[in-house]
Amino acid sequence: MTVPGGTERLAEIVGPVAERFQAAGHRLYLVGGVVRDLAIAAEPTAETTATTVDHVVAGDIDLTTDAGPTEIRTLIAPIAEALWTQGERFGTIGATVNGQPMEITTHRAEAYDPESRKPIVTFGDDLGEDLSRRDFTINAMAIEVPDLALHDPYDGLVDLHRRLLRTPLSPEVSFTDDPLRMLRASRFITRFGLTPSPELVVAATDLANRLAIVSVERVTDELERLLATEDPAAGLHFLITTGLLPRVITAFDGDEAAQQQAVALAAADTDRVVRRAGLLWPVRSTAAEELSRLRYPKAESKATTALLAATDRVLTADPSPSAVRRLIDRVGGDGFDRALRLANAVTETTGRPGRDTPGGGRDTPGGGRDTPGGGRDTPGGGRDTVGELRLIRDELAADEDLDNFDPPLTGAEIMAVLGIGPGPVVGRAAAALRDHRLDVGPLDAESAIEVLRAWWRQTAPDGKR
Repeated sequence: MTVPGGTERLAEIVGPVAERFQAAGHRLYLVGGVVRDLAIAAEPTAETTATTVDHVVAGDIDLTTDAGPTEIRTLIAPIAEALWTQGERFGTIGATVNGQPMEITTHRAEAYDPESRKPIVTFGDDLGEDLSRRDFTINAMAIEVPDLALHDPYDGLVDLHRRLLRTPLSPEVSFTDDPLRMLRASRFITRFGLTPSPELVVAATDLANRLAIVSVERVTDELERLLATEDPAAGLHFLITTGLLPRVITAFDGDEAAQQQAVALAAADTDRVVRRAGLLWPVRSTAAEELSRLRYPKAESKATTALLAATDRVLTADPSPSAVRRLIDRVGGDGFDRALRLANAVTETTGRPGRDTPGGGRDTPGGGRDTPGGGRDTPGGGRDTVGELRLIRDELAADEDLDNFDPPLTGAEIMAVLGIGPGPVVGRAAAALRDHRLDVGPLDAESAIEVLRAWWRQTAPDGKR
């Protein structure tokens, strides 16, 4: 078979390694994603450029061999700048050779305990058996080095050209061996524009419950990888069709309408946090529990729940400069922009523009402030709250610093103006100035003193004025 273009360059990179294995009587193969990606880069319909091949070649290189892990380490150590053996018990030795990271793994003949989360790894000397245990046919191709012979016993190259996703063995066997492959299928469908075979869809539907034996961390990692693709919609629809999505986000169980909205929202933006929040929007009341169950890092969980809360506030706000400042003060400028984008997607998927409140706002043609009762209407009728808030934000940003709402007076200056010493009153006075800044706008020092004195006259106890 003809090998994909760019393989010669890879063969040069791994040449010193291949020579040592060949001299020791062992065979060595490029395998997995690097072979697949070279095949994609070589397609006539692809935007194949030197940069595309460079990108493939520059990534980590995976190889497989009939040598055992101890012998791999012995053969590679003399020419490696770095060596790592954390995966040795699974047959994998990692190394950097001439600046190129690579991992070399003994052929595997894996057996799985159906009730276990971990495979029982056994080593073999047969390339065909090793490839049969791979997840999909497009990843079950190998190129022998240095001879550059393509081994494709499961027609992965044909499937790649047909844009078909299949498993080397029956999908029932493949998904029983490792149920995470069902989630991984969604990512490959999206990433490479593949259509799953009917047999694969049936098997994933029948075996969806087996996802329960997969560790939560692996499930979450695969979900995030799906959300990181250019457009995750197709992969997410596969999860709905097969019943896998409620196995990942349990609050979706039995509510297909919510799942469909979640897919539309997750695919409406490119920002990962917005996508994650969009996916959880229909079940936002349980979002914190879902993120905790999925063991998201605290920072990611906090960012997601904060965005959901901010989006709720955007959709229910009465548009005004004060509302915009307070929202930005709460979630920051980037958070406010994310909330606007997610809120806009929500209004598009639900057909409601936000909070339908009569009166107030702006008209669409002029874009500026309007008289009470004008309002800005959406094509379906009702008020475009999101558009009004965005317009207000843009106008405010032209006149004031929306990254800083602190009053212009320090604690010492507040004490001097009011003639008081340190204590909780100073904090309350600073808070009053900050509230005035959020409601009315920027204050210079002279105006701040006037506001402070007016506040003091209203709040100070008798004898302290």
